[in-house]
Amino acid sequence: MTPRIKICMGSSCFQRGSKKNLEFIEAWLEMHGCAATVELFGSRCEEACRKGPVLEINGLPYHEVNLEVLADLMEQQIGKKSGKPLADVPDRLLPSPHRQGKGLGK
Repeated sequence: MTPRIKICMGSSCFQRGSKKNLEFIEAWLEMHGCAATVELFGSRCEEACRKGPVLEINGLPYHEVNLEVLADLMEQQIGKKSGKPLADVPDRLLPSPHRQGKGLGK
């Protein structure tokens, strides 16, 4: 199965840092030699504005994603495991138990 990363590019998420997250993800994929093997796409509003920026990796939504935790998320979900357990990721970034919104690619 091809890994998929969906990044919310709605106006609130964009202002909260989705653009920086997207730039980081593109650079990370290139640096790890897996840019061609990951499907990266954007979505419109995910209707979780207060929880933005919203990022979905392999169908699991993450909220309030910032550059401080993005590398660990990428390593844990895409490849090159860091050895750091998922429990070390702040609770607010763990996958949401429900999915909201009408993003593209669903």
